[in-house]
Amino acid sequence: MKPTDNNSNVTAFPDKAAIKEEAGTWIVKIDQGELSPEQVIEFQAWLSQSRYHKECIEKLAQNWDSMSILSELAELFPLPESVQEEKKSPNVNWLPMWVMTSVSVCFLVAMLVFDLNLNFTKTEYMTVVGQQSDVTLDDGSIVSLNTDSHLEVDFSGDIRMVRLLKGEAHFEVAKNPKRPFVVYAGKGMVWAVGTAFNVRYTDVNVDVMVTEGTVKVYAESEDIKPGSRRLSPAHSQIDESAVSAITQHEVIANAGQTVSYREAIEEHIEVTPQVVDKKLAWQTGYLTFSGESLEHALAEIARYTDKEIIIMDDSIKTLQIGGHFKTNDIDGLLVSLGQGFDLDIRYTSDNRIRISDKAL
Repeated sequence: MKPTDNNSNVTAFPDKAAIKEEAGTWIVKIDQGELSPEQVIEFQAWLSQSRYHKECIEKLAQNWDSMSILSELAELFPLPESVQEEKKSPNVNWLPMWVMTSVSVCFLVAMLVFDLNLNFTKTEYMTVVGQQSDVTLDDGSIVSLNTDSHLEVDFSGDIRMVRLLKGEAHFEVAKNPKRPFVVYAGKGMVWAVGTAFNVRYTDVNVDVMVTEGTVKVYAESEDIKPGSRRLSPAHSQIDESAVSAITQHEVIANAGQTVSYREAIEEHIEVTPQVVDKKLAWQTGYLTFSGESLEHALAEIARYTDKEIIIMDDSIKTLQIGGHFKTNDIDGLLVSLGQGFDLDIRYTSDNRIRISDKAL
């Protein structure tokens, strides 16, 4: 019997995650502008590698909301012979159905962020509790990291990718229209080209505040919870039951606006310059309060200390707090609170700070 050549029976399966990531990169390239002749050849060669390559592009193109990509793809994909002559007429709808269908970029984002398992060639930046740090990235962008924050950066590809794993960071993005700047946080992301914005990620909640220019914010999940405020001012008069899930998962935010999201966009509002200054006071080493409850103020203060802060009396939780306090002197801050609001501040041996009403 002739020996069996085992190698001849081995089938090379494509790396689907890698193909999806490559498809996403091609879609972004096409949407940024027309491909060069060399890139067209490269793209068509990439498509011909397997059926799965084309399926990935088809799936992404179905959900892309830019009309510029449709005409570009129409030129890149070969047409059936039956429509070669019809193509000459501008009134003939010859595009494949999957190309003609354009829903929204948010599903593409969901695939890119949560399905592709992106491999970061990463540089990491971290701060410990109570520490703050400024970092200049390779592209000239400046990142300010707040207390207890962790950032991963990968600029190896066509997109400047940043992942905020926890904490808070302010980004001053160096302008480069050909290389978008994308910050992933929680179950969504912020897409910018050259602007400034703040991202705070605690637990599952992400808060974005734009301080300059415009960004686009995406949230991933389709699990929309009724009653949440997630529409831009332009849609504020539309009945919520009539708004598509697409609108509820992406929003454009301008300077002076904030966006909050978890699994969906929950709030998009305009804020005053005073609120912006207060939210960014940490960059100058301060916390500013102007009427917030003691409970809220202490939750903020707790981010800058490794001690657990406990309010012993429910009656003082709603006490309104005002003042300008240094983040690098939490002990002094608590002393000031105690003196100003007649509170008893006690440090315990188990690394806790107990706060109670002196009058009780």
